[in-house]
Amino acid sequence: TRSSRPGRARPGLDDLVASYVSFCLRNRALIGVYVSEAVNLPPAAWERTSAVIRQGAREWTVALMAADSRLTEPVARVRIRAALAAIHDLARLGHFSQRPRIAPELASIARAVLLTDPMGRDALSLPA
Repeated sequence: TRSSRPGRARPGLDDLVASYVSFCLRNRALIGVYVSEAVNLPPAAWERTSAVIRQGAREWTVALMAADSRLTEPVARVRIRAALAAIHDLARLGHFSQRPRIAPELASIARAVLLTDPMGRDALSLPA
């Protein structure tokens, strides 16, 4: 069931964000190759990779929509792509990835992208 407590994301979303940030920071080179070279994969490899990405996206979508039941699936998917892009980009940049508190900073950025309306209003406090 979806969360009815305004302003509180379910632990599932927080866990996904934290574990993905951690993975990206530990695997900066791999993320760099993924971001820049995935389009060059042979068709069969791209199909397998896309299937894994779609499964992960479904998990994130379920978690985000549980955190904010007012989101539609298309809006959730766009926010997820934007949050992942921010994580990818900042984790790959050496001068950012060396910051002492980069993991919680990246998690905060991702949560802001995921849970904030593009017009600057907190998505969890918008009128129904």
